[in-house]
Amino acid sequence: MTLSLGHLPQVLLLVIARIMGIVALTPFYGGARLSPRMRVAFALAMAVAILPTLPESWMTAARGMNDFGTLAYAMGAELFLGVGTALICNIFVAVLDFAGANVGRASALMMARSVDPIGGASNPLTTQLLQTIFILLFLLFDGHLALLRILALSFQAGPRLPDPGQTAAAAAIVGLGSRLFTLGLTLALPVMGAALIVNASFGLIGRLAPDFNILFLALPFRLLAGIGMLAFTLQFGSDFFERLSVEMLEAVAGFLGG
Repeated sequence: MTLSLGHLPQVLLLVIARIMGIVALTPFYGGARLSPRMRVAFALAMAVAILPTLPESWMTAARGMNDFGTLAYAMGAELFLGVGTALICNIFVAVLDFAGANVGRASALMMARSVDPIGGASNPLTTQLLQTIFILLFLLFDGHLALLRILALSFQAGPRLPDPGQTAAAAAIVGLGSRLFTLGLTLALPVMGAALIVNASFGLIGRLAPDFNILFLALPFRLLAGIGMLAFTLQFGSDFFERLSVEMLEAVAGFLGG
């Protein structure tokens, strides 16, 4: 396909707007940890790589963008797609945040915390551990390349303008919140169950032998049970991370293809 140089700036800006939302906000490509220059350079390089594959509908749409208002309107729609895609990815990453917080609360590991040097946020160590494992496995099995492939294929539909369908897409993103709760609770449930058994056992001991310092004795057992069940979950729950990755990619493909 031969691109008309006269409309190349409009097409390039539209493509970059969609890519930039993903690159700037998803943790798989660095997110806030990358400098703005690196994020812009990555988005520009990918946009240049995608330009030769664009269908003629992009050039047709670009011919009608002769004023700043129309171009800004179209760029806003493309930015919505990029930011929406990043939000979907971050929702699935937040599953590990929710699960890690519940694991830490149940196993008394909430006292062990890590501080993000970029944003200064303090998170439980269990949250950081689960998120790191998920991101490493996602990168190891080329999930980031699959995400870029979905993004590249989404450009075959032509540029998107704001329409009522995007309201439905926004509602679908909001609906993923319930899925976040379900998946996070599924991952944390073994540790929460073990902690419940330990707490019930020591509660019974406290009733039978009031002289024991139950709070002092229960803490190491809660830690041991929590760490043991977390290790058991990670060893035999690798399918969970695979299922989480596949569901995230399917949600992204449905959003961009919708």
